[in-house]
Amino acid sequence: MKYILCIFFSLFTLLCFPQNTESRLSLKFKQADSVLLISHGDTKGYGFVDSLGNSLPQPQLLVGNKPNYKIIKERKLINGQELSKLIEILTRSSKSNITTVITNGCFTPHHTIFLFKNGKTSYIDLCFMCRGFETSKDLKNLSEFESSKWAELEFFFRKAGFKYKLD
Repeated sequence: MKYILCIFFSLFTLLCFPQNTESRLSLKFKQADSVLLISHGDTKGYGFVDSLGNSLPQPQLLVGNKPNYKIIKERKLINGQELSKLIEILTRSSKSNITTVITNGCFTPHHTIFLFKNGKTSYIDLCFMCRGFETSKDLKNLSEFESSKWAELEFFFRKAGFKYKLD
């Protein structure tokens, strides 16, 4: 009997975990003080050099737990229906059990979703070219996106008026 209960508990936990992750993500977005979409200059990928050929440090996405406004090209605060649509895109379950991740290895993200809550900043930094992303530590359990989710996210940014590195 203990063996059967142990198997049941394990299966129950495995089946419910993705839903809990999605619910936590949805809740994090809904409870945020504000959600900001941005496009930004290079922070990763190709290095910068000065006139003497010396390597220069790349700009950081965050400076003092706040967005580095010096690198931002476009920005838009979202709420209401736009926020609901973004949550829907990010939390929708995969249409198939197989997630294909195609990358060309560039990872030069130029679009970010920032969440602000009580002076803390969370983020999802997106590279539409290689379909890779990086998150703040509190969002690290975000799973890979399937191709259709990437397409929806890119369309979402375009519909919100973003043009930088999307054309």
